[in-house]
Amino acid sequence: WYITRYHKGGEYPVFYRKYQSLENEEELLLDVNILAQNHDFYDVGGISVSLDNTLLAYSEDITGRRIYTIRIKDLKQEKNFSEAIENTTGKIVWANDNEHFFYIRKDESLRAFQVFRHKVGTPQEEDVLIFHEKDEAFDVGVFKTKSLEYIFIVSSSTISDEHRFIPADNVFAEWKLFQKREENLEYAVEHYQNDFYVLTNEGKATNFKLMKTPLSQTEKEHWQELIPHRKEVLLEGFEIFKNYLVLEERERGLLQIKIIDNQSGKSWYLPFNDPTYTAYIGLNLEF
Repeated sequence: WYITRYHKGGEYPVFYRKYQSLENEEELLLDVNILAQNHDFYDVGGISVSLDNTLLAYSEDITGRRIYTIRIKDLKQEKNFSEAIENTTGKIVWANDNEHFFYIRKDESLRAFQVFRHKVGTPQEEDVLIFHEKDEAFDVGVFKTKSLEYIFIVSSSTISDEHRFIPADNVFAEWKLFQKREENLEYAVEHYQNDFYVLTNEGKATNFKLMKTPLSQTEKEHWQELIPHRKEVLLEGFEIFKNYLVLEERERGLLQIKIIDNQSGKSWYLPFNDPTYTAYIGLNLEF
């Protein structure tokens, strides 16, 4: 269990965790109030714990320009490693080996344009450039699927996306292109069992549709329709869990949340009795 708390008189959050049960004793991960001392400005861009729960990577901005430096804390020894990874977006994605993570650097215009791999305990000068986005119309991002099995690099513009991926267990694997970029082709990817799920506007699906495709055949000609395009319903997003698929659908201006049982195929909507309301899928880290 991970907990964020603000203490009385403190301006910044304090991060804790508890092992297995909320009844267990809290372990302090990071007190941002202490980190912020002696700085006129301080912001934590993100924190990320390695899969074996021994290392904490966090990013900090002390200038207000949203340029973050990544630092690494040994949670057993309760001390920081010496290295500092500078000029990043603040996003940190751990590989499953608990030794490497991926991060993004910014160019002079603050565009996210390069993805690097870092090995804990080594200087930034030894980091490996994994991907360089040369088209200035595109920004890059990096994420791990909720299943924890794949790591994706995403290049995105206003009207186009391109993904490439590796198994999260093998940082040295060759990155595979999911579907090459095309003008007016937008898509987002998640993983579930033997398939990737794809939210896309492919085929002039202006309100988007949900597809799936085998792990070994990711080009769009292999995509199979799960939720079709509908003229009256905008498919805004989706979440995959071990037992359920959850959809965000907007109809007549209101967002509805639809739940589908992955085994039985039965589906239902969460009831909202008010004539107007705001609803959306929040952060869900559990698969």
